[in-house]
Amino acid sequence: MKKIGVGIIGVGGVGKRVLEAFLKHPEVFIVGICDVNEKILQELPKNIGKVHLSTNHLDIIENEQIDLVYIAVPPKYHYPIVMEALENNKHVLCEKPLANSLQEAEAMWKTADEKDLVHAMNFPTYYRNAFKTMNQIIESNRLGTIQRIQVKSHFPDWPREWQKNNWINTREQGGFIREIMPHYIQLIQHLFGRIQYLRSIVTFPENCRQSETGLIATGQLENGIPLIFDGLSGTAENELMEFTIYGSHGIVTLKDWNNVFFGEKNQALTKVEDISPINHLLDLVDNVLKAINSDPATLVTFKEGYEVQRILENLLSYKETEMQTI
Repeated sequence: MKKIGVGIIGVGGVGKRVLEAFLKHPEVFIVGICDVNEKILQELPKNIGKVHLSTNHLDIIENEQIDLVYIAVPPKYHYPIVMEALENNKHVLCEKPLANSLQEAEAMWKTADEKDLVHAMNFPTYYRNAFKTMNQIIESNRLGTIQRIQVKSHFPDWPREWQKNNWINTREQGGFIREIMPHYIQLIQHLFGRIQYLRSIVTFPENCRQSETGLIATGQLENGIPLIFDGLSGTAENELMEFTIYGSHGIVTLKDWNNVFFGEKNQALTKVEDISPINHLLDLVDNVLKAINSDPATLVTFKEGYEVQRILENLLSYKETEMQTI
């Protein structure tokens, strides 16, 4: 594997964690880092070495030493920056959701495909051991016939204290539907196929700029498996994050991204211990680099990102909607 020159645009909370993964990979050299916040650039760890720091993303995109651009900016800026990177023949790793509209997501996916560039998204749960464990339980048929899939995301406060910024609670591009639900939508469609039908009820606060406070959505997959999405903020309970698959012989639940619980019929759910923890972000980076070098790789591509965007748009449409076949 040859060394890959990497440029990073956005090193806030998530971007900084992915930067750390890049720094740990032996086949990467960081060429440049961009963030509009100069203070963040000044506070970067010393082990980044001698790299070009900038507040102008074009310094990254137009740098000929850079093969791969990782983009971790607010969602409404994904489209213009990704498209500029693709036009400059850069491979792209992008945060979720892919875009701020379905039309943008489709253009990004099709442009990347047409230019034959590697395009990937950071859906970290897909690379966690917890998901691999969950997948093994499903594939082993220990659940029997799948009866229902349910996602529950409840928050005492939104945004959470550690993630406050100037967009995460805006109706334009924030809210827990756009921020949290894509993780589960991607997992559901990867495991069971396309979501075809949704009825969605979304509640909002009086402030017309603030994001949603509640979501109840029901639907089904193309194979007929029913779905429930349950989201709520401002609740008196502790934060609750659960992705549960109900079967005729067993139940499996992913709690708080990292914890898998399984129970057979008439038995309590018990935690499945992770006996070989991995650095899931390093695994993500490794797979992106493999793809660039034309080696077999496991990626969540822009096409999957488009399919997630399709569901997001319908969850936010506040009405019963028949999903269209693309």
